[in-house]
Amino acid sequence: MNPAVPSACNAVVDEDGFAYLTMRKPGEDTVELGVHAFGPNANVLATMLADLVRVWDCDHRHGPGPQYTISPAHMDDHVLDGAEAKDKAGRIAAYIDRGYVLRILGDLPVQQRDLMEATGALLVGLRGCRTADDVSAVLAAQVRGKSASMPS
Repeated sequence: MNPAVPSACNAVVDEDGFAYLTMRKPGEDTVELGVHAFGPNANVLATMLADLVRVWDCDHRHGPGPQYTISPAHMDDHVLDGAEAKDKAGRIAAYIDRGYVLRILGDLPVQQRDLMEATGALLVGLRGCRTADDVSAVLAAQVRGKSASMPS
């Protein structure tokens, strides 16, 4: 599934996983939002994000527009600005999408369990990333080390 907003992927994160908002267009005039979640608490994270979408739908859809709060999970003396957080999230979402595309092009099945295994290993490296370049380095190492796994 594609991120709902590719340039600014809406997501929730905990210590061991993450969930992000997806979007698909089953018809010309229809858009469906969904959630992809990964990690040991995937169900909790998916429910949390889906509940936020439901609140938006009921209380804010026809209002002045949503307000976003970005709260970095870890900050020392390095202050993470909103643009850098969006850049990091966008790189991770693109990496995940790349895995789907490569499997589809290779006529391989796309199963959630494949992605969950790959993201479990990925989260360990991403936890220490302070910059978007750090994220890119972790993702590049994954690509070099696991070209046939999901995502690759």
